[in-house]
Amino acid sequence: MLLSFRKYKCTKLIALTVAVVFLYNQIVWAQGASFQHRNVTVPYNQGSIVDIHSSQGNEVIIHLQDAHASLSAQYSIANLLDSLVTNYDLDFIALEGAEGVIDTSRLKTFPDKAIRKEAADFLMKEGRMSAGEFFQITHDKDNVSLYGAE
Repeated sequence: MLLSFRKYKCTKLIALTVAVVFLYNQIVWAQGASFQHRNVTVPYNQGSIVDIHSSQGNEVIIHLQDAHASLSAQYSIANLLDSLVTNYDLDFIALEGAEGVIDTSRLKTFPDKAIRKEAADFLMKEGRMSAGEFFQITHDKDNVSLYGAE
């Protein structure tokens, strides 16, 4: 009987702790919090920072984990890349699943930006283009290099 009572109290304590943690998490997300690590801030709706490794100098490596089969995840990554390029002067993106320099110049040189975006949308929906390539083609950032890291 005494063991059962202790087990009951322990279960209630664990349940209360989990409820408080989930409530706190929901409040933080509802307030539109952003994730920050060192000098890099990522808006909550674009992703979360798990870890950033900095070198002795000013270079920072950010590893983005994504869901390859999720189109919405690919668009979120493209938006996050735009934010990182705009706010932190990102100039190099390494992509998994490719090798060597990734050349997007053929699609990037098309003069009509709306049609260029429509073509990139189609290729990404078909799974033939990654978020990094989509970003490179649809944005006017010429100083960003794409490189396959396999």
